[in-house]
Amino acid sequence: MFFAGTWWHIQKNEPKHIILHRETAQDFAQITETFISDLPAKKTQWIHDILDGKKEQDRVLLSDGSFVTVMQPSWKDVNDSKNMFYLVLLRAERGELRSLRDLNGSHVAMLKDMEEKCYDAMEKRHGMTRGDIKAYFHYQPSFFHLHVHFRALGAEADPSALTAREHPLEDVIENLMIDSEYYKRKTLAFSSSSHPKLSSMFMRSNRSSKKIIVVDAGVVFEDKDFKYRTHGKFFMKFCTDNFRVALRLDGISEVGVEPPCKDDLEYFGSCTDAAFFTIVPNCENVICLRESARETVPPLFANSLVMPVETHADELAPWGVPRKLLWSWVHAKGTTAPEFAALRFLGRPLA
Repeated sequence: MFFAGTWWHIQKNEPKHIILHRETAQDFAQITETFISDLPAKKTQWIHDILDGKKEQDRVLLSDGSFVTVMQPSWKDVNDSKNMFYLVLLRAERGELRSLRDLNGSHVAMLKDMEEKCYDAMEKRHGMTRGDIKAYFHYQPSFFHLHVHFRALGAEADPSALTAREHPLEDVIENLMIDSEYYKRKTLAFSSSSHPKLSSMFMRSNRSSKKIIVVDAGVVFEDKDFKYRTHGKFFMKFCTDNFRVALRLDGISEVGVEPPCKDDLEYFGSCTDAAFFTIVPNCENVICLRESARETVPPLFANSLVMPVETHADELAPWGVPRKLLWSWVHAKGTTAPEFAALRFLGRPLA
């Protein structure tokens, strides 16, 4: 599930756009678990080096049997208390405690002990009380080894708070006391900016969240026997990964159509067929790729992005990246980079 907000497209001096996903327990099991399991172990090796006393020991505030409190890398001066920012790394075997999802009621005592000892140590070192500090988890975390942030309230504003990413330590403890399995069951929000690759996995898994791309068969195939053009297979794979694809057969039977993702295709004959209106009930979120020789664009496409394909662009195939094929068509229409980035997602006009 997701909410469309603003999509963050990394481009200098351009507005950014975020999508807010809502991850259910089922989403976590089917999507996020796969994402985490595919992360290389070296991503969190630096954490174990700190926990094992091999690195960053001059920046450690407190080392305990269940955690290590170390200065956040962005906070350079330990005497600059107004910008105090600590990272508490929980001691755990690899893959044992990765995020909020792995916490249950059995961890409450450990969290309470960590909370009390950290606040006491920060008061002694920096003269700050609980009222001067916020302690929180991030979800999704920036790295998947369970950790807690302790930050001075006077420090610079934390942009993560604007994306429903912060979960106060006190709230987490209380929730686990009410329900031991709270974070295994809870639907948790996270933004596309925190993990773009994971966000992409969510978008691809959610068919209803994809824009529809209407593709003339002639854009992909050389003739009515459905012989692929040079770029055809790669382009169809790109389309089915990123869009709901409606292939316009123009009176040709779908028999013999065997693209790599045949099961992900929907077929219709023309833009006046009942089948077309079943697939495309409205055109607010439709991209249409058509051959220039076809009839003029139907009125119903007036608010969609229509990209006439003047040539089949087979000469572009050596690029090897189907995304660039689509980009070449979009670019020819004068579409900006942020608009192109937003093409896959609902919630924003196509311009």
